[in-house]
Order: sequence, then C-alpha cells, then structure tokens
Amino acid sequence: MKKLFLYIVINLMFFKVVLANDMGKIGDLEINGISIGKNLLNHFSKQELIQKKKLLSVNSSEKKLFYTSQVGEWLLYYESNERVGMEEEPYYRVIGFSITKKCEGNKKYYKKDNIINILVDCIKNNETKKYIHKLISYPSRTYEADEIEVKRDGTLSYDIKYTFDGCYNDNVSINFSSKERFSEYEIPQIKFIIISKELDRILFSKNC
Repeated sequence: MKKLFLYIVINLMFFKVVLANDMGKIGDLEINGISIGKNLLNHFSKQELIQKKKLLSVNSSEKKLFYTSQVGEWLLYYESNERVGMEEEPYYRVIGFSITKKCEGNKKYYKKDNIINILVDCIKNNETKKYIHKLISYPSRTYEADEIEVKRDGTLSYDIKYTFDGCYNDNVSINFSSKERFSEYEIPQIKFIIISKELDRILFSKNC
C-alpha cells in the first residue's frame, strides 16, 4: 500500500502546486455533466430516479423536500420542487452525488500485493483517471489526506478530501477501498464523492 500512497501523494502535490491560486466553486466541478445545482432530470428519467428513491430530509420552515436515489453506479442527493397538483416543470436540484468505479481483475479475490497492482492499474485507466484528475486538480482552501486505514471489518481504505473553511463545508473526496476475506482482498473500488455545504448540513450534526 506504500507504493499506492506514494503514487497518489506525488500526483496530489503536482496538481496542488499548479492550481493553488485558482479558487473555484464546487458547482464548477462536474462528472459526466452532473454538478451541484443542476437539474437531475436532464440526465436521468423520473422512472430511473423513482426506482430506488428515498426521502432524505424535510425542511418544514422553507417547505423543502430532499431525496436520495440510487441509479446504477450513481448515488444522487437532490431537492425536488415536485408537489401534487403543481403546474410548473419538475426540477430535481443536485446537492450532492457519488459515483463508484470497480477496478477490473480476472478473479474476485487477490493477495494484498496484487490488489495494490490492480488499484494502480485502475487509477491509470482512462475513465477513472479522468475523474481523479478532475477532483484532485479541483482548487480548494484546505486539503486533507488520511493514512491508509484497516477497519474492523477488514476494509482497506484511503481517503483524499478537499474542504472549504467553516462549520459545514463543500466536500470533494476520493475513497479507495477493498475488503478482506480469508487473508485475501476483494477487487477494490474507487468512489468519487461531491457533497455541497447544504448536504453536509443535512447529513452531519456538528458542534460549531
């Protein structure tokens, strides 16, 4: 895992230096056309979103309803203006999303050293590399990188996070994880996560 850690850190250092003075907004960052504030209905049909749709939160004072939907590799968070009897067009405003990419291999489980090689190959994959480049090169005020962690369930994880100052933050994360089974590890996944300050406030209670 040290090789992977070094590979990621070197890339982070490069992109950080290049873009340190270029401050952006989280809404400027998009993956496959999806970004914070945009209408999900421009990318998915209502039928797709309804299949695995759950109520996330209700803001009674502002009369806002927030939902989450799972569509394939996407986990989507959004506010819906849709109400019974409404005449205007529905708008599903994106407040956060994640997309998960699984690294490919010839079998499901591998020894730890092989998992590292598969993950590095996955990082170099054109589609995955495109997402990583977008998120790593995203300009931000602060940057945090966790060390590789082995959790109680055997999961190997490494998280790179970009945040903004303040109590509730816009967050951009890349998470690499793989799960252990009988001293072997499952083919790893890379999850790309974008969370707006609005969603951060809904998901997490903080003492500020």
